[in-house]
Amino acid sequence: MSHAPDDAEENDDLAADSGEELEDGAGEDDDAPAPAGGLTGKQRRHLRALGHHLEPLVQLGKAGITEGVVRAIDAALGLHELVKVRVATECPVGAKEAAREIAPQVRAEVAQTLGRTFLVYRRHPKEPTIVLPR
Repeated sequence: MSHAPDDAEENDDLAADSGEELEDGAGEDDDAPAPAGGLTGKQRRHLRALGHHLEPLVQLGKAGITEGVVRAIDAALGLHELVKVRVATECPVGAKEAAREIAPQVRAEVAQTLGRTFLVYRRHPKEPTIVLPR
């Protein structure tokens, strides 16, 4: 008797076979509690849906992660709460590495990394406009 892989395993296998990376959060238990101060899977899904139609507000170029880029992302988060960042092909760091390095510097959560873009979220301290699901 053979065992057919379930859909999640099959998707992971397909992504591994094709050399593509799955987006952050793919395959996670969406109802799992958030890590200390982190976003739940449901909240990430909500933010990804909101961020789908956004244009990147900041781009990392050949200089990589600079103080100016970090300040620009910080300022954009102060205005918009959810910011899409594009990592140019000539950038010396990849999108996942850049997102992991920048998020703590701007006190934000990475909602998604997909291709050469990443999405960061930081709740506005006084007047939040994005309501996250529980």
